[in-house]
Amino acid sequence: MPFNHFDNPRLTRLIQRTLQPRYTHVSRATLRRDCLKRWKQAKNELIGYFENLETGVNLTSDVWSAPHGSPDSYICVTAHWIEPSSWQMMKRTIAFRLFDYPHTGTNIFHMIDKVIQTFK
Repeated sequence: MPFNHFDNPRLTRLIQRTLQPRYTHVSRATLRRDCLKRWKQAKNELIGYFENLETGVNLTSDVWSAPHGSPDSYICVTAHWIEPSSWQMMKRTIAFRLFDYPHTGTNIFHMIDKVIQTFK
């Protein structure tokens, strides 16, 4: 949902009546700022983790078009690895971006390369 979804006073009243009486409205600018701050923090932690990881990391991607006639399409890039201490398979979404046509292997490669560059 877009951040401005929570600007609706009716939604605020509904949350206060049914979920949390002490809920107070938070502006979309604050929501955006806080979400970006958390994303940057999580990304930096993941970069530090990968720097010390002594195993390989595999990347997968998924490309799709938005539903309902929207002209947009998206790509999601996910990192997969085995945690050496527990042998548990781990995965994290490292990118979710708009992705232009055509959905060719070359364009997918270039987008994944851009994502990798942001993790250096």
